[in-house]
Amino acid sequence: CDGFDAETGEFDDNYVVYAKLVG
Repeated sequence: CDGFDAETGEFDDNYVVYAKLVG
C-alpha cells in the first residue's frame, strides 16, 4: 500500500509521490 485513498482518489502520506507521477 502506498497510501492511496480510494475514497478521495488521493494519496495520504505519499501525496508528493502522486504529484510526481502526474507531473
